[in-house]
Amino acid sequence: MNCAMYGKRACVAIDLGTSSCKAAIVDERLNILALESSPFETVYPQPRFAEQDPNEWWKATCEAVSAALSKAGDVHVESIVLSSQREGLVMLDEHFQPVKNAIIWIDRRAVAELEELLSEFGIDGIARITGVVPSAGFTAPLLRWVARREWEVFKRTAFITQPKGFLIARMTGEFAIDKTLAPRFSLADIWRMRYEEALLKWAGVSEWQLPRIVEPTEAVGGLTKTAASQLGLKVGTPVIAGMGDRQCETLGLALKPMEDVMVASGTAANISVLTNLTEVGLDPRVARGPHLNGLVQLEVGLWACGAVLNWLASCLKTDSTDMLDWIERACHAGSNAKSLIVLPFFAGASAPHWDAKVLACIIGLSLGHGNEDIVRATVEALAVEIAENVALYRSKVPTIKCAVHCGGLARLMPFNQAIADATELSIMLPRHHDAAVLGAACIGLSQFTGINAFELASKINPRVRVILPTEYGVVQMSLRRQLQKQAYEAIAPLMHTLHEAISMRD
Repeated sequence: MNCAMYGKRACVAIDLGTSSCKAAIVDERLNILALESSPFETVYPQPRFAEQDPNEWWKATCEAVSAALSKAGDVHVESIVLSSQREGLVMLDEHFQPVKNAIIWIDRRAVAELEELLSEFGIDGIARITGVVPSAGFTAPLLRWVARREWEVFKRTAFITQPKGFLIARMTGEFAIDKTLAPRFSLADIWRMRYEEALLKWAGVSEWQLPRIVEPTEAVGGLTKTAASQLGLKVGTPVIAGMGDRQCETLGLALKPMEDVMVASGTAANISVLTNLTEVGLDPRVARGPHLNGLVQLEVGLWACGAVLNWLASCLKTDSTDMLDWIERACHAGSNAKSLIVLPFFAGASAPHWDAKVLACIIGLSLGHGNEDIVRATVEALAVEIAENVALYRSKVPTIKCAVHCGGLARLMPFNQAIADATELSIMLPRHHDAAVLGAACIGLSQFTGINAFELASKINPRVRVILPTEYGVVQMSLRRQLQKQAYEAIAPLMHTLHEAISMRD
């Protein structure tokens, strides 16, 4: 059969992020024919709570895919490949309909339940089973929280999954999750690729309520008639599981194992290294998870990054300009920022502190400081936290040569310079910052071109700019790192006391 009559062979890649859904259409000649996005909202019903409506995910997915298809022209879509935000809790009824809003990964309501999980299984024990020491936004602690406080919802729940699992079910009627996301339930033995009975019992759920675990390259099913109609695609189009957004990002950047460190800055920030070793002697709280081709992805990160700057903009911005432009101008104008210390822990102090009870604060404010100083000090504080995580890797992986920065904040040049100065590494910028959706596309393209997905990524998304550390900047950021560390150590006990007082009132 002549494929030309059906248009260019292509795949649709979908990345369900934390604030929007992106859809890319890439053809077999590696042309990005379309890249479209559709936003959705996060609601914060209480402090530490963060929720999204899964039906809004589906609406945004349909909008992004339809817009991309309209722009791409005449294409023959051979497959759909998925990437998504990770962790969280999606509770569905027997028809795969949500029984309540999804609780997403940034949520911190289940801190007490997390402590119980870690107390029962131990940090080393749960890391040995799942590869990941969970945060309060993982599925297992959230399940126990819901069972305690929303029992009627818990009883009505037939199926439990993560955001991508919901998309798979809505698209195909199948219930599956890929092996890079399975560890994020905190219910699965990552090395044997099956659910762990002791963890299931702790969470109060059964294995039949959870999705089957599949390879990232597996076609989990074909589009149903309803889904195909809503997406504007053909019935039966294969849906490939893909990977979590962070694994797709390292692929979409063609990250070199043991040489490159990825900094992906969006709502949160992820700092990742690829290795062919399952153990490099790092703290057990450094996440380890499967990737393609037998590789293992090491991960640490900031629980809030872009979310911090969004919050600042909503509180301080006085004009209608683009947020990144406003932040960049503020960074250049903030001449008194060096006298401020910011602990940017708006969702808790993540790696290398791993302390959900410590939240954000600004130290040193005076009547002589302005909005611009707060913004610049916060941007530099985020760069310091990224540098602390890079240093964690370099203590055990000295072969790391450079950092590759992607994501929305990679467009912010003062942030890039601050990271370069804080890490003392060259910062490489890719042609396309939406690396997750392109990584997913490379999985699909590899299926019908026979070319290794990493090789495809290096061609689709080459590195096009380098930011070098400066002598003056290295000195200034070294001082900020020292002061920030001292501030954390001094304020953490007070924050713990505050957390306990709030918990007692609740």
